[in-house]
Amino acid sequence: MAKRKDFSELIRVQIPGALRLMRMGYTYLSRNSKEIAERDPGTNILVSVFKEKFLTFNNYLTDKDFEGELVDIKLELDQNDLGRSFFKRIQGQEGAVYIDWENPEANTFHLALEVTCQNGQDEFRPDIVIFVNGLPLFYIEVKQPNAIRDGKTGIQSEQDRTRYRFENRKFRRFNNITQLIALSDNLPYISGQGQQKQDSYYGSNAYSKTKFNAFKEEREVDFLHSIVHLREEQIDFVLEDVKRFALKSQPEFTTNLQPETPCNTFLSSLYQKERLLFMIS
Repeated sequence: MAKRKDFSELIRVQIPGALRLMRMGYTYLSRNSKEIAERDPGTNILVSVFKEKFLTFNNYLTDKDFEGELVDIKLELDQNDLGRSFFKRIQGQEGAVYIDWENPEANTFHLALEVTCQNGQDEFRPDIVIFVNGLPLFYIEVKQPNAIRDGKTGIQSEQDRTRYRFENRKFRRFNNITQLIALSDNLPYISGQGQQKQDSYYGSNAYSKTKFNAFKEEREVDFLHSIVHLREEQIDFVLEDVKRFALKSQPEFTTNLQPETPCNTFLSSLYQKERLLFMIS
């Protein structure tokens, strides 16, 4: 059952979602990439990427200054403040520049699949992690469509798991650095029921009673310019990285690459670079 569930999530949501983000200008990092291998294990910061962007934005600072910043970030992420200190830092309130808010394309946007968040024996692996200038600011959890377990849909079960993660002190650094979380099962929204049983939702971190919101696009035409064509070798690279190249011949996989699927529509709206930065500014 687990293998079947894994296959369904991969072919219907996770890989199509990753490819959609690539079409929006995000760079895919393989599981064996240098950036992932050399990340800081306690925060999942891509140290090499972060250092390059930090010293570019703050060209009056030195390598030693950067090392001090990294130490300060780790200390802040340990605080019991829902990430408020770190949020102020990336806004530039501490003096240094972490993100170019005015020029989104001046920043680097990476994505990776199932990067482990681990502290001791406790760990979780978000399905898709998004890095801005090497900082893991966002992650996306995908669920198998139409999967009911213990009377709950995949979305409802994932909401419960997310709340548990926020309450687990061992995950504090990962929670505090995360600015936005999204859930999707690639199903359409059911209006009028008042329950978040299916579709796609987003929320921010909280220690309890995390609230998730739907996102309905009203300006789709404004963001079409950000969608680019993917070369076949780019698709092949992702499939080979997850060792699922055989999926490419599956009609269901091709269907879920279409831009009008519920998950792809959600990603195209919320993760358009300008809007994503606006959401956390």
